[in-house]
Order: sequence, then C-alpha cells, then structure tokens
Amino acid sequence: MRILILTMSMGIGGAETHVLTLSEAYLRAGHSVHVASCGGVLTDRLERAGIAHTCLPLDKKSPASVLRSVFGILRLCRRESFDAVHAHGRIPAFCAGVCRRLCRFTARPFPPVTVTVHGMYAPDVPGARHSFWGDRTVAVSDDIADYISGTYGVARDGISVIPNGVNIRETEKKPHPGKGSRIVTVSRLDRDSSAAALALCRILPDLCRKFPESDISLTVVGGGNMYGEVCKAAAEANRVIGREAVLCTGASVCADEISASADLFVGTSRAALEAMAAGVPVLLCGDAGTLGLLTPERFAAAVADNLTCRGASAHGGDPEALLGTELCRFMSMSDAERDELGEYCRETVKKHFDIDRIAAATADVLRSAADESRGGVLLCGYYGAGNAGDDASISAIAAGLFRLLPSSVRINALTRGKGNAGLPSGVEGIGAFSPVKIKKTLRHTRLLLLGGGSLLQDSTSLRSLVYYASVIRAAKRAGCRIVIWGGAGPLRRRISKRLAAHAVSSADIIFARDGLAEAAFAALDGENVIPSADPAYLTESAPLPENFTAEYKTDKPHFIIAPRPTASLHGCGGRAAEERAVTALADFAVRMNSRYGLLPVLAALAPEDERICGEIAELLGRGSVACACIPAGALTTGQYVSLMGGAQFTVAGRLHAAVFSVLGGSGTVCLDYDPKVSGFALDVSAEAIPTAELTAQRLELAAEKLLSCPKKIAIGKQKSSAAGAIPAIAELYML
Repeated sequence: MRILILTMSMGIGGAETHVLTLSEAYLRAGHSVHVASCGGVLTDRLERAGIAHTCLPLDKKSPASVLRSVFGILRLCRRESFDAVHAHGRIPAFCAGVCRRLCRFTARPFPPVTVTVHGMYAPDVPGARHSFWGDRTVAVSDDIADYISGTYGVARDGISVIPNGVNIRETEKKPHPGKGSRIVTVSRLDRDSSAAALALCRILPDLCRKFPESDISLTVVGGGNMYGEVCKAAAEANRVIGREAVLCTGASVCADEISASADLFVGTSRAALEAMAAGVPVLLCGDAGTLGLLTPERFAAAVADNLTCRGASAHGGDPEALLGTELCRFMSMSDAERDELGEYCRETVKKHFDIDRIAAATADVLRSAADESRGGVLLCGYYGAGNAGDDASISAIAAGLFRLLPSSVRINALTRGKGNAGLPSGVEGIGAFSPVKIKKTLRHTRLLLLGGGSLLQDSTSLRSLVYYASVIRAAKRAGCRIVIWGGAGPLRRRISKRLAAHAVSSADIIFARDGLAEAAFAALDGENVIPSADPAYLTESAPLPENFTAEYKTDKPHFIIAPRPTASLHGCGGRAAEERAVTALADFAVRMNSRYGLLPVLAALAPEDERICGEIAELLGRGSVACACIPAGALTTGQYVSLMGGAQFTVAGRLHAAVFSVLGGSGTVCLDYDPKVSGFALDVSAEAIPTAELTAQRLELAAEKLLSCPKKIAIGKQKSSAAGAIPAIAELYML
C-alpha cells in the first residue's frame, strides 16, 4: 500500500518515536510511506530510512494553520495517490476529516482514514465535538477504546486495539559504566508527567541507607516545564546522600540507549517498552499511580492501560509508598532473580509488542478500510456481447484475481449486455455507456484492467478508441492503478496515435500479448512493458454437451471454419472483399469434402459471425455439400477448446478461434485481418493468410500441410506467461 502518516511532530516523545518505528516497519513490509508533521529531530532518521517527510503545521489548532495543513495534505494526495491515511493525534485526524469532506464530490476521493488514539482527550475542550475518528479507529489499549466509545459514541466493536510497539531487533542490554545498581527513569517532565521522577528523588536517600553496599544511582532523562523542580529535588537527594547519586540529563534522543544500560527502569508507556526490549526489569510508576514490578501476574493489568498505570488506583494504597516497597523488593533480589525478570520483560515484548507484528496488524486495518472504500477492480473490454474470445479472457482474469485477492475485493466489469449477462460468476456488470455509474464506480475502484484484445485501435472506429482512452483518463483522475493487457493498433490517424500514447503513458503495467504488441507499445513510448500472452491461453477444456456430437455430426471426420465479418474493418476491402472471402471459404470447404471426405463445421464465436456462417452454408447447399452450423453461445469457452481439439484443423477468422485450436492440440490456419492475428501466428509459428489475399487454393495448400504433417504447437511458454501476469496484477493491487 501507499500510506500517508499524519502526526503532530517528529520531536522527542513516545508517540513520535512510535510513528518513526512504525514507518520503518511499514517500509520493511514493502509498503510505500510518506510522513507529514511539523518536523523535529526525528525527521533525520526518517530521511536516512528513505521515508519522505513533508512539513505541515499539524501541531497547531489555529484556523490558518489548519487550512495550511488541509491544503498541504490535499496536494500530497493529488501528487502521490495514497491508498490509506494513518493519522496520529486529534489535530491530524481533524485535518484528515476536513480533507475527506472537501473531496466528497470531486473526481478523486480522499483515501480512507485510520485514526490511532494514543491517549484520552478531554471532551469539554473547544471543538471536541468536531473530533474525527476516521473510517477505522485504533486504540493503543482497552481502557482507551472503552473511553472513546463511552465518551464520543464511537462503536466499541469498530475500534481495533493495537498497542504501540518497539523494534526489538535494534535493542539489546548494554552494560553501564562503573559498579552499583543503576536506576533509570525516562519521561516528559511536565506537570502531568513528572511524579515518578520527583518520587524517586525523595525515596532514594532512604533506599541508599537500607542498601549501602549496592551503590545505588538514579538517572533522570527528560525535559519539560518541571525540569527545574526535578533538578532541585535531585540536588537535595544528592546532599542528603552525600554523593552525586542522582543525574538529570535533560531531553535526549538516546534515551533508549540510557535505559538499556540500567539495572532497573522506572516509568511507563513506550519508555518502559524500550527498556523491556533490552531485557531490563521494569517497575511501572507514573502520574496515574504505581503498579509495581512487571511480573506475569501483573501483565494483564499493565497491558489493559498501555503500561501507563491508569488502572493502578483500583489496587489502592499510597503510590509513593508502593514505589518504595517495590524498589526494596527489587534491591533484595539475587542477580539470578533480576536476570529472570529482565528476560521475562524481553520475551513479553517479543510476543506482544514487536513492531513488525504491530505494523502488520495495523496495515490489515488500513487495508480493510481501503478495501471497503476503494476495494474494487474494474475490468474494461468488449464484455457481455456474447464474444467467446472476450468471454474467455474475462473468465481467466476474474478466476485468477478471485483466487489471489482478498474475498472483500469487488470485481466489476464494463458490459455491453444487460446486468451480469455473459459475465463470470461473482463479477458485477456496469453499463458501458452509463457515464454516471462508471464515474461512481471509479471512485471506489483501486485498479482498472484494460483487457479483452486490441482496444487501443481505430480499425473498427475512432469512437471505440476515444471511449477506452476516456475511461483510462477518468480512472487516472480518480487515482486508480491502471493495467493494460493485450495489444495496440492499428492506429492510422494522427489523433488516434496521440490518444493511444496518452492512454499507454497512464498505465502502471502493460502486458504485451505478443512480439508485435510489444513493439507497438514501445512505439507509443510505453513504459514497464512486460512480454506476456493472451489471457485466453488460461482457458481449460471442458466436455461437450450431451448429444452435441450427434446433433452437429462432429463424430465424423471434420474441420472447422470460424469466420468473422470484415466489411466494417478499416483496410479489409469492404463488403466486396468480404463476399470474395465467403466464396473462397465455401470453395475450400467443397474441395476438402470431395478430396478428404471432411465435414465442414461452421462455428460462430460471436453473434455477428452467424451471418457469415449462413452465407457460407448457403453456398455449400447450392453445391449439395452437407455442413453443420454451430450458433454463437451454444458452447462455453472451455467447450470450444474441446470442439476445435477434435477437428482435423481450424480455419480461424478470429484470433481466439486460433487460440482455442492450439489449446485443443489441433492445427490452425489464421485469416489475418489485424496485427493481433499476425502477432499470434509469429509467436506459435502458424500460417497466416491476409484476408485480402484469401483464395481457396491458398487455403487448400495450408490445409494439406496440416493434414500431411500434423503436429501439436508448443504453447507452454504462452500459457506460463499469461499465468504470470495474474500474480503481478494482484501484487500491484495490494501495494
């Protein structure tokens, strides 16, 4: 996925450090990450990790700052096409909510927003009722989830509880210089977060008297508006003890390293997690109260409030007295007992707070929101018109995507039929000529797949090319990823080449179904063009219907003619050339019948082919030659493979008739009316006769070659190439 993270700042702090490690974990998992904040000392580490950062005043509540943030976020989203927005903090979440509302009626919707709540926000502050909780809400602990639900009315079952995590791979126990027992506490030293540091300074002299041999020291890490008071308390403790037992370092970006060198850590939240990851025993104590040494018996109570001691009051007693008792308990422990407690802390982090596991769980929430908001695939092609070749393509593509993508992903298709007629099961039809519905569908679509043949051509008409180019342009504006699978051309007009080039340049991946298609895309300056094959190569043969063989006499030796009308195709000679082709096919059928006793079977692969089959049958009837005519829609695509596999050979007037023939294992003669047919013939070494040069004699010579030296065309390469495209499309969707 492409993830935009919004947070107030990247300065020193627990939430800020969590955003940093989470971003790095997203990156390791293969996601693309961009962070927006007001900046701070941790932005350097983001840049070193290869994570882009944009500076926005997301720490300020003033209307001017909010507007700057909103428009900055919108610019980012237009430029980067993010799949998900992950907001940390009330102001970033509010700005994301404003962006969401502003984009409600635009062509490109705002990405779904997931809001992670790190603390309890006062409901009575100005603007509290305007808080935005996202499409998905994540709370870092159960008590915060309950608070959000009870105070702000967010559905409890819609809140995911995912704690903050740490990168345990970068953390290890560090020996501290000198001898003695070193206690470390790390915290912001503000009025609401300095109680532990002050209590430790008051308790330390008495602790040193009780355990004089331990040479106890205290290191206080942190800064804030109470730093001066803490320094005064430290100086008083040092005076009473008679040595420099207490050291105040101020705020530090190396707090985790200092904690890792401790014998005991005293504190809460993320700082406690970082110490635990280093295998340091932890005593949970903060402004909310004292829980005590973290042991298996206290784990459930600790994790319920994100190691903040908010639930400590339920256990009763004086927090400072309990702190003193727990410190004495620790100092009385043997080295083995301390090591065992430290190892428990480290294993607890491994099991419950590892950042890669936390990132994976959070990414699942982001992806769920994205799938619900923009979780669709739109297949664009000549679907729902009863064309067996296009039916084979969409069936293969849909089956592969259904297999690889999450079940929540919707697959839609632009169809020329009514409803879902002619579409594979599970694929929802969208009217190809319903612009309002198409626009609405694209707003909720992540990937557009242009398949189903050479759609970027002007041979049938310029209108067709304009239509498909317009769909691609609308999808690009909506922020969809775009895949083209097939070929391009012929393009005879200058405007056609410009339209096709613009469409090709919009694609994220292009699968060229043959060598000529690859060259055509290259001529249009296509990038990321991957050699592939027609998706119809993935069609599996299926048994013919009961009594079909007897009805159409295919139990006798036969050959198949699968023609198509060409009068409307540019460059094929019009109706006169089409009539000559019909005559040549009929004469050829007569010769095959008289010389080899083969029954001509006329197969219509599309409704418009039935006219040509009827004209050929009429000419054969005049010559008293029996034939069979199979109407369009009589067989499934897999059954066409079986039908053509049972024939002596197939004269393929359509590309997919040739594909079905080689899939069935019989020979084929291609009637070349389009570059896609030429490309197919070159790839499989099949004979192709240009429609304008079609004669009964040329057909007869080609057929005799196939009859005298029958050989199965090797298509393993084509099938594997086509199969390889499906996982690549699924991977692009999941990025």
